Parts: sequence; structure tokens; C-alpha cells
Amino acid sequence: MKLKSLVLYSAISLGTITAVNAEEAIRFDGFPDFDSSLKVLLPEFEKENDIKVDYLMNNHGDHHTKLTTNLATGSGAGDVIVVDVEKIGPFVASGGLVNLSEKYGADKYAERFAPYAWAQGKGSDGNMYGIPVDLGPGVMYYRTDLFEKAGIDVKDAIKDWDSYIAAGEKLKQQNVQLIASAADVAQAIIYTTVPEGEGLYFDKDGQPVVTSERFVHAFEVAKKIREKGLDGRILAWSNEWYEGFRNGTFATQQSGAWLLGHLNNWIAPETKGKWQYQTYLMASTAAGAALSFQSLLSHSTKMKRGS
Repeated sequence: MKLKSLVLYSAISLGTITAVNAEEAIRFDGFPDFDSSLKVLLPEFEKENDIKVDYLMNNHGDHHTKLTTNLATGSGAGDVIVVDVEKIGPFVASGGLVNLSEKYGADKYAERFAPYAWAQGKGSDGNMYGIPVDLGPGVMYYRTDLFEKAGIDVKDAIKDWDSYIAAGEKLKQQNVQLIASAADVAQAIIYTTVPEGEGLYFDKDGQPVVTSERFVHAFEVAKKIREKGLDGRILAWSNEWYEGFRNGTFATQQSGAWLLGHLNNWIAPETKGKWQYQTYLMASTAAGAALSFQSLLSHSTKMKRGS
């Protein structure tokens, strides 16, 4: 079976469906807004491949908590799962994910993906355990109404990080936080200033870079935001985070370009049109900002059958 672009995402398209009887269903576990895409993609996929695909969606945090339990007990998860980029490492290390290189020849598809994204789906043994799904440039989202009320020109606010913090001080005068968490700013800097040919946390020689100037700068900026009381200390993908978008608790958010779809579709649809975005001027490069992977559970009896 050939890899098909955007057909139930990459992991299933790597030929895994050939291991399932047509009369059986496989389950896809993920988090919003993957279900919106599945509603569009599944009818054609199921018809073409003679297979039924069910899906189970939980919010981002609950989904990964559930997966942690599923991997520990060896049961309860779907056959195909979505794993956030920050979780893929521990999940691979747990031994609960299928070696896609060995079982399905995933390596031959590497050239179809961004090199850095493909590398992040690998385990320490060099094999693939997760296929990249969504990646996009890093952007800054901002509430246009809150910026206007505080008299802030977004072009001025994104000249550099000092300008961004200055905008936060104006927002604070309006009882609005600059951002949900200062940690999001640190992450944005770390993600968008990766030198070519290096990873997020290791250089091209495999040496850790967490004490490099890039990391020091990221945490210095975040520390300044926290000390000035400009962030809400709100954890991303939490209920409080969702409410913050809806209620105007904070006026900006650093994220990938894909977040706007989540905001409009389910996080804060009532604020549609109020959130706009700008690409970073304060970062030297606009690297991909967060991505997810499709992986297969090693305890899935359906995926084992016929493989």
C-alpha cells in the first residue's frame, strides 16, 4: 500500500491496515481538533480500504494521562494514537510503541517529511516510532480588541522581546495578562532559534545544548516576564487555558500556526475574528512550532494480526 497524503494521517497509511480483518474496526485515540479532520477523511479512507475506523477524543492533557496509564498496564488504548512532540520520547522509552521501521519499512518515507520532524519521531536506536502529522511556523497570536484598548501597535510589540514585554506592561494596566505562562515564551525562543542541522536539545554531535546561549536567553526573557507579573501562570491545554482565551484573561499566545483552527472550532469559537497572528520578527528563524506524531501501540492485537 502506498503512503497517502492526509488519508487517516501517516501511521495508518504505512500499510498497517493490511494487518486487520475488514469486518473489524480499529480505534484512533487523539485530541481535538483531529476529529474535525477525521470526519472529512474517514469516509473515503474506509471505502477505499474496506475497514472501519472508530476514534476516541479527549482533551490534550487527559489524552496523554490516559496513554501513560495504558502503556503502563498494556491495555486500554486505541490501535493508533496521537502523541505530542514533548511526549514522544518518554513513550518510546516505555517500550509500548511499535517499531515502524522494522515492521512497516517506515524509513523509506523519510524524504517526504521535514528532516527535523522526522528525526523527532525516532528512538535512541535510530528506528521510527512516530510519524509526523502536524507542524507549522511559529507565530504570535494576539487579541486585536485588547491591543486596541491598550493602545498597542502589534508591529511595535514584536520588534524584539523587550518591546513585547513593554506591551505587556501596557496590558497589565488594563488588568490583562500578556500571556498565559512565561514558560510559553521560553519555549517559543527555544523552538524558533534552532541552528540548522541541530535538534532542540542536542547539537549535531549529540551533545546537550541546554546550557547554551539560546537556552539562557530564553529563560532570561521568561524570568523577566514572570518577575514583572505579566503572565497568568496558566498551564497550556488546561481548562483554565481554554477559559483564558474565551474571557480575555491574556492577550497573546506563542504557538504554531495551526492553533487558530483550534481557537475557532472548539477552544473559543465565540471570539472568532478577535484573534489574529503575526510571524516572529524577534526570532532569527521561524522553525516549526510543536508537532504531533501518529504511533501504533505494541499491545494492539489487531495490528499484530497478519504482520
